[in-house]
Amino acid sequence: ELAITYSPAVGSSSSDVFEGYGSIFASAQVTPENRATFFTELDAIAASLRDTPVTEDELNRARAPEVERLRRAQAGNEYWISQLSDVDSDPAAVAEITGHIADLEAATPAILQAVAQRYLDPSK
Repeated sequence: ELAITYSPAVGSSSSDVFEGYGSIFASAQVTPENRATFFTELDAIAASLRDTPVTEDELNRARAPEVERLRRAQAGNEYWISQLSDVDSDPAAVAEITGHIADLEAATPAILQAVAQRYLDPSK
């Protein structure tokens, strides 16, 4: 709506070394004068995710491309080579790797709201 970016991105990273450590990030290419607007909108999105569950339609529109991306990636060796590199030292990694799609498909609006309430706390 603001026409200030064509490249929004979000993601997360968790540590394999330090239990309970990780980060969530959001980024966008914006002009310096739109920087404050970006952060205002980001805060509003986080508040909305905490306060109101996403709809099933919103969840499905976000989830479907990621599930499809994973299915396509799993059809090639590059995915498995990158994913299986730690299996010899962490046998539990196999269940995690093979459960990626099932985990995405099991997500519900209530689960996402609970996660947002836990991790998108403005005081943290």
